Amino acid sequence: MKDFKKNMMKKFEMSDLGNLTYFLGIEFEMNSQGILIHQRKYAQDVLKRFNMLNCKPISTPVDT
Repeated sequence: MKDFKKNMMKKFEMSDLGNLTYFLGIEFEMNSQGILIHQRKYAQDVLKRFNMLNCKPISTPVDT
């Protein structure tokens, strides 16, 4: 991996920022079981934008 990074940096203008944590609104979390991908921040931003941060969560938004 180190050789690959070194070769890529020679060919392209880039830098190594470490592990990927956030990209295009998608968050990445690494743990012992694998990689978790979610959009928690995006959802919170939408709720904040529409003044709904204090709403109660439910599994189905309409009556079953």
